[in-house]
Amino acid sequence: MTDHAEIPERYRYSVIPHIMVDDAAAAIDFYRRAFGAREDIRIDAPGGGILHAEITVGRSVLMLGDASVAEAESGSFAAPASLGGGTTVTLHVYVPDVDSLAKQAEAAGAQILQPPTDMFHGDRTVILKDPSGHMWVFLTHLEDVPEEELHRRISRAEPPGSPAEPQAPTMLIAPAAVPVSTTRRVVPTSSTPPPTADFPSLIGFTVTNAQFTT
Repeated sequence: MTDHAEIPERYRYSVIPHIMVDDAAAAIDFYRRAFGAREDIRIDAPGGGILHAEITVGRSVLMLGDASVAEAESGSFAAPASLGGGTTVTLHVYVPDVDSLAKQAEAAGAQILQPPTDMFHGDRTVILKDPSGHMWVFLTHLEDVPEEELHRRISRAEPPGSPAEPQAPTMLIAPAAVPVSTTRRVVPTSSTPPPTADFPSLIGFTVTNAQFTT
């Protein structure tokens, strides 16, 4: 897979995520094997474990550390396991070839929740969970979808399990016991005012257009 469009400008720069895990050393090793991550910084905690580390995944920086070290516990940081396996955050990363990354990640121990799929928003997308319990969405950008066309595609979405697409993969999986908003707004890419009407959240919905969406 080699054909892909330029990553949208609004997704090239982002707030740097800082995640907590139960075994930062093992997590770093997994991210290296699964995502080709590069370790940039590692600061050991005085009492053992990793106080702070930074890795690069693709062109994106990720900070992480052990939730069990005293300095983290004093700040009420928590790893997904302490939340019953749920998480309130999903990490999105654009890559040149999402299919190859999905195979590499699965071989390293990732749980594939949605296999690489051409999605209505113009990206080929895989959704996975890493061994630490964090959710990841890797995408390869295929096309720029105008706002009007995005609305049209979303209007054809149906809840999973509907007669039309009983086995279709979901756009995103909401963590158990975590409240999810039922509405979402499209952020326009131009200077025109945003639409005033809300439309159903993409979480838990699929799109039935067989040409590009699923």
